[in-house]
Amino acid sequence: DQELIQHLSKTCRISASAGARYDWAHIITLSKTDKMATGITYCNGGRASSEAVADMAIWHILSVFRNLIWSAEAATVADTKKSDEAEKAINAMFYEISDMLVEADCMVPATPFFGEKLITAECFPKFKKGRRFVNIARGKLVDENSLVDAQKRGHIFAAGLDVHENEPYVHPEFCKMRDVSLTFHNADGAWDTAAGFERLAMENIEALLLQGRALTPVNAHLVEAKTGSES
Repeated sequence: DQELIQHLSKTCRISASAGARYDWAHIITLSKTDKMATGITYCNGGRASSEAVADMAIWHILSVFRNLIWSAEAATVADTKKSDEAEKAINAMFYEISDMLVEADCMVPATPFFGEKLITAECFPKFKKGRRFVNIARGKLVDENSLVDAQKRGHIFAAGLDVHENEPYVHPEFCKMRDVSLTFHNADGAWDTAAGFERLAMENIEALLLQGRALTPVNAHLVEAKTGSES
């Protein structure tokens, strides 16, 4: 935070986190601190957890469509990577979120949290009735009281949640619902992810110091803007 950043060494150029999130760091202050000549580049390790989190997203999607929460058996999925030709055949389209909610059979946010909720009370009425919702991103992206209300009204048929709005607490209403599958922020709980976080943090430091640009900076545009204004 601002209080800690002012005590950092003047030679500090980069902070590389061995984790995916970056809402625990005051990015604006790191980028524009007057104490440093160029600002401090902050890097997260989200790329290291992408595959593990995607695996959990697939599990939750299957769960809300096939009612796996009612079953004692676990569903396993083999290699889901499609060829380039198969991906082109999918004919993916870009949607504004309001338009996407109308079309989506299952909504899966996959974005960092940076201060604003993405799925609010105004969003749920836009879903087609009986659709599914899965969250493997950040709990604070979602207004969970509104999600509870949407499920009680039957507007959302089922939900799968690995992250929660007020962690470490889980919304008590979800615990009563058999149409909600719950895990506790362990979508990235794999050895490969842990090793990947540490490796990517070191690779970010090396890349910035040796090549002039980090691999996964989240505030490069702010640091570069500060550097450009002082040159």
